[in-house]
Amino acid sequence: MTSTKDFEKFGKKLNKAANPKYGLKKFNNFEGKLVRNEKYYSIFRIIFSILTVLSISYLVFIAPRKINNIQNRINTIEKEKKDILNNPPHQDRADNMKEYVLEEKNNTPLKIDGDNYINIDSNNIFVSDNANIIDSDTRSKIYDMNKYLARYTDGAQYMVVTINRLPENETIESYANKIFRKVGIGDSKLDNGVLYLISIDDRKFRLEVGYGMEGVLNDGKAGRIINADDIVDDFKDKHYSKAILSVSKTVTEIMNIKVNNLNEQIDQLNAQITYRVLIPIIIILISVIGIFILSYLIKQNRLVANELGIMYTNYSKTSSLNRTKTDFYYLLLSGIGTITSLKALHDNIGYGKIIEKNPNAKIVSNGILVGNRLYGGDGYIMTNDYSSSTYNPANHSGGDSFGGGSSGGGGASGGW
Repeated sequence: MTSTKDFEKFGKKLNKAANPKYGLKKFNNFEGKLVRNEKYYSIFRIIFSILTVLSISYLVFIAPRKINNIQNRINTIEKEKKDILNNPPHQDRADNMKEYVLEEKNNTPLKIDGDNYINIDSNNIFVSDNANIIDSDTRSKIYDMNKYLARYTDGAQYMVVTINRLPENETIESYANKIFRKVGIGDSKLDNGVLYLISIDDRKFRLEVGYGMEGVLNDGKAGRIINADDIVDDFKDKHYSKAILSVSKTVTEIMNIKVNNLNEQIDQLNAQITYRVLIPIIIILISVIGIFILSYLIKQNRLVANELGIMYTNYSKTSSLNRTKTDFYYLLLSGIGTITSLKALHDNIGYGKIIEKNPNAKIVSNGILVGNRLYGGDGYIMTNDYSSSTYNPANHSGGDSFGGGSSGGGGASGGW
């Protein structure tokens, strides 16, 4: 309910809006704001135009030369990579490894600790399939991957171990570490081995990485490899050999440090080429969009200034008795505020008409509020229950989400 004091306060506001001196002051203030806005818009439009010209010039005159230099570096690295692959530095080590016989197994129990053993196949020491889930073709390919490592690395080795279940009081991390140390995977001085342990009943796996490999196969990268969606799905579907082979291919390629480092250099240089082309294009797009938006704002600014001038002229020429019926009068009641378009100008006039009839009306971000009812500038009701509607910013909330990952001392764990 509106008090007598509120009516007196509102009456003063109505009289002030009808005062030609007050109207002239408001008009001059807002006209000055429009002039300043156009000045700022014009300055930013010039800046965007300069950025567009500079970016186009860079793409036409500078980028091709820089990209050509980068491409020459890529070609040099590609040649170096090809030379390494064509001339393996340790071919003799691979030659000393026997050919793998698919169907033959010669298992020897290896004690890990207590009563816990794993079988080591002397015909293929790199696969210890205690859970009997790996097919012969996959075992052969893992053996060949180790021949590849022998050929190109300084003694790096990769081993896959499957078990039915973890021993009592053992975690996948602790047991993988014990197997790794007991078997002695990789070169003893370089510690460049990797173990892939899978426990079927526990539905867990672990990629244990030797210290010498952590530089190229860190915890994050290891986790992304073994926990990739397609790998986890294959384990869920019991396509064990497929999942193990996919992980093994990825890991052993990374373990070839020399070639892997060259591949990373090539990727980085290709990224530089992309950035040198993409960033100027993005700047051009943003600048062109900015120019169009600023041109539109300048046009709207001039239209608002022109219509405001006409409104004030009509207001100033109207007798004091009829002045309260002019658009400029209603504009003064709404407080004018920030107007950047003709629509905003007409909305504020509509707000003024509502304020004249409802002294306690309050302008909010998306309309004018009378009690709990929200009106638009055209006078139509937008909602009868503002407090619980989507128009009320208080009903909007942002959401945060937590992310997770796994890592350990030299490796990563996961499950399915």
